[in-house]
Amino acid sequence: MGYGEVLPLTALPDLAEAVSGIEQSKDVPSRYRFALAHGPSVGGRRPKADFVDENGQLWIAKFTSGMDVLDDFPLLEAFGLAMAQRCGIAVPAFQTRRVRGGAVLLVQRFDRRPDGIRDHVLSVRSLLQVPEASLDLDGSYPAVAELLRRQGTPADIGERWFERMVFNIVLGNTDDHPLNHLFGWDGRDLRLMPAFDLEPCGGRDGGRHQMRISPDSYEGTLDNAVAAAAEFGLSARQAWACIERIRGEFVGWRTVAQALGCGVTLQGHIKAGLRI
Repeated sequence: MGYGEVLPLTALPDLAEAVSGIEQSKDVPSRYRFALAHGPSVGGRRPKADFVDENGQLWIAKFTSGMDVLDDFPLLEAFGLAMAQRCGIAVPAFQTRRVRGGAVLLVQRFDRRPDGIRDHVLSVRSLLQVPEASLDLDGSYPAVAELLRRQGTPADIGERWFERMVFNIVLGNTDDHPLNHLFGWDGRDLRLMPAFDLEPCGGRDGGRHQMRISPDSYEGTLDNAVAAAAEFGLSARQAWACIERIRGEFVGWRTVAQALGCGVTLQGHIKAGLRI
């Protein structure tokens, strides 16, 4: 499959124990330390590792950390993925498990073909040509929408890009920086890849997103989203229809959270950042 020394699904308990060992500066077998050290290649701050399931499919495991401020922290991202799916937004296959007493989120890699070949993908940072050394990633939803128009992509991609922005606002996912959005590129056309790293941030950052919502504001308000609708090729009426549809799906958010095993504390964190 060309995955190198990626560990099998059965190694999840040992990897979870290795996460704890590394955080406590204990000796950890090199194969587990190596697997976790390569987790950052898939982005994000959580301890993670690639693994291969019994069907040879490549997945990412995101583990509970002793440094988490909330128990079962990976369930927050599982909630974001589940709500996106409920809203009709494409997400990778995912599941949750309890390993060594902690929650683990498993997400299937969507940038690999069945034969293991990596698809060519571009992050929003690459699309907007933001320098890697830049401390401020300086993303912009409207700027990406403009780029998509210049590329001559189908109008529905602009609509789905607007939908992604609105979803992140309603979810309260302010950690929506340019590396957390990917587009596939086949040498001619851009296509929107599945949404990932969808984490309700619980009102952190005061509602300020890491991607501009309108051309001149990072403030995650639905009014700002509507004000920028024309940048996405939408009328105000179409924008509000999208917003109301997504807000309507969030009416049942607590049922989704409970089904995933989110306790009262996690539910309180989710509720604190929702814009419904």
